[in-house]
Amino acid sequence: MNFPNVEEIREKCTLNGFCIVKGLISQDDYMLMRKEATNFFNKQLCNIGALPKALRGGVKAGMPNIVGYSDNKHWKVFRACFFTWNRNPHELKKLLKFQERSQVLEIRLLV
Repeated sequence: MNFPNVEEIREKCTLNGFCIVKGLISQDDYMLMRKEATNFFNKQLCNIGALPKALRGGVKAGMPNIVGYSDNKHWKVFRACFFTWNRNPHELKKLLKFQERSQVLEIRLLV
């Protein structure tokens, strides 16, 4: 992962309210993660009726991983929440590793 200049990101966020970081991940890594996520959620379609509501806050330490689904007239949302204190699904290995690494950037931006 190519970490961008933190000050430049802060500047753009202050100016625009957001910052798009180009080249943060390679196209190949993006396609691998996209394939992982697509395959994972396509498998969830078989269980859609048995899934709990998508998690929207209320995260507590020690809670199990949760894959949920919610819909209304405006959206249909699958949301998967995987916590570091639990074992995570192997089929999302690349995506979850990227998430861990991107959190380092988030922390650098907050400090």
